[in-house]
Amino acid sequence: MKIASCLSTVVTFLLLIDISKAKKRAPKCSLCKEVTKNFQKGMERTMKSNFGGGNTDWEESRLGSYADSEIRLVEIMENICQDASKECHHLVEENEEIIEDFWFKSGLQKSEESFFEFFCINMVKACCPKNSYGPTCKECTGGIERPCRGNGRCDGEGTREGSGKCKCSAGYKGKTCDECSDGYFEEVKNDTDTICKVCHISCKNKCNAYGRQGCEECKDGWTYNKDLGCQDIDECFSEPCEKNQYCANTQGSYECLNCNDACNGCSGSGPENCNQCSEGFFLNGTLCIDARRWLSA
Repeated sequence: MKIASCLSTVVTFLLLIDISKAKKRAPKCSLCKEVTKNFQKGMERTMKSNFGGGNTDWEESRLGSYADSEIRLVEIMENICQDASKECHHLVEENEEIIEDFWFKSGLQKSEESFFEFFCINMVKACCPKNSYGPTCKECTGGIERPCRGNGRCDGEGTREGSGKCKCSAGYKGKTCDECSDGYFEEVKNDTDTICKVCHISCKNKCNAYGRQGCEECKDGWTYNKDLGCQDIDECFSEPCEKNQYCANTQGSYECLNCNDACNGCSGSGPENCNQCSEGFFLNGTLCIDARRWLSA
């Protein structure tokens, strides 16, 4: 009984190793898409080619159509991993028979879309159809037609990975991205659509409509007016800046900026806004002028 139990443990361990290896060998969808893209490039590159003997009608009557020939497939396969990773070569070599089956036996129209569906989704199982995810290609959250209500993306969409949960776009939240985040309001809300728009800059977190009047509460630096909504407070009236600086009001705040070198105190930018001229400068009209430059001129 002990030997049988040990053997069972060993077999289970080996199976787990095989499964782990299989997972490592499973190609990423991005890699399979790379193969698909290069396959399509090969199709386009060889589209107008023929057998090269000079007598296309005779060649096709004896050898068959070049369009569906093994020679064309070989020419396509020569560059299918051009400028690609080593994993690409491994994927193609490991599944060469599947690619040949697509070319000769599938009866599908030879196109990028049909090759992707046949090779990446159905046979290699690296990818999933649009708006599905995971090992068994489950529907994304919100449904196959319009996951996340069109306001986000499905985690793992189109691959054999991910959780299928919605990663909402800016302004949206909720399991299916059908709610508005703080700082946004519902412009449209019905059984099929939720459209969220950003609140006015003066709003503190929440609003119920666009503009200043839609704010439920004003941010610091703004004051509420029942007719006009949130209005900017001009902090410069209280003269908050240090000596030889001037105050520039901004939306919801203010900045203290240095006066021009010509000034000893100022009301704005430049030597024309000096309260007094600095030492070595004199007033000429409305400008404080550098006396040294004036004398040397």
